[in-house]
Amino acid sequence: MCGGVGDRLRGVLWSVRLAIATQRVILVSWHRPLELTNYFQPGEIDWTLEGIPKVSLDSKQRLGWLDSVPSAHMLASLQPDRVVWELEHNTLEDAPVAAGAPELPLWSDTAACLFQALFQPNELVMSAVEAEIASLYGNSQAPYSALHIRIGGLEGEGEASIQLSRMSKLNYFLESVSCLHDLSQTGIGGQDSQETAAVRQPAHLVVSDSNFLRNKIRKGVLPGLVAPSYTSTHLDTVHNSNVMVGGCISDWLSGWVGGFVPILKHYAL
Repeated sequence: MCGGVGDRLRGVLWSVRLAIATQRVILVSWHRPLELTNYFQPGEIDWTLEGIPKVSLDSKQRLGWLDSVPSAHMLASLQPDRVVWELEHNTLEDAPVAAGAPELPLWSDTAACLFQALFQPNELVMSAVEAEIASLYGNSQAPYSALHIRIGGLEGEGEASIQLSRMSKLNYFLESVSCLHDLSQTGIGGQDSQETAAVRQPAHLVVSDSNFLRNKIRKGVLPGLVAPSYTSTHLDTVHNSNVMVGGCISDWLSGWVGGFVPILKHYAL
């Protein structure tokens, strides 16, 4: 599957809808860099491969990036095969699948309900996330809003993977800085306007793969914004030769905290 935590989780949600449309069981094979069960356990839906012989999962049907475009023809072609592997589809998280599959806008209550039915973060992840929120807001249960800014080219992800020229990437970065500056001036945790002075809210939480932006925010350059102490990392790369597999569970915790903090309040209450 795709390399980032968010890409993979969105991909699983999409695959559930495909499984419903084709009347199949959803299973999740996630072992790079470590098994998913080191961080998440099944909720109401058991997606683990425990007890299933590997040979029984062999299949010639391996849907890639372009194959994932929903169509009646594609769905019909899957019917004769008992096992279908869905490999890449992170761009289609909101796409309709077929008649009989639920609508699932990514930030809807339906998506949150399905996420909770699939995944329950374990104590390691939750305690790290709560400790990070407490360090930023003084209370692990404090309300907050979160913004994710993706620049690309972070640790574990090659520069070429974002498919932007050097000048395009510079412009994208400058636009991101401008966006953060505007956000810091909105009165939400920043400089209060007359309209917002009476209703002051916690600072916006900004999660970014740019260490430059993260460090500037943590130094207070953009008042009204806070950033986590963790450096965001790309858990995996698409090309197997670049993948570092294994290591300690704690080695990869930053990727989970960085990826999970923005969606915690919506997806995992």
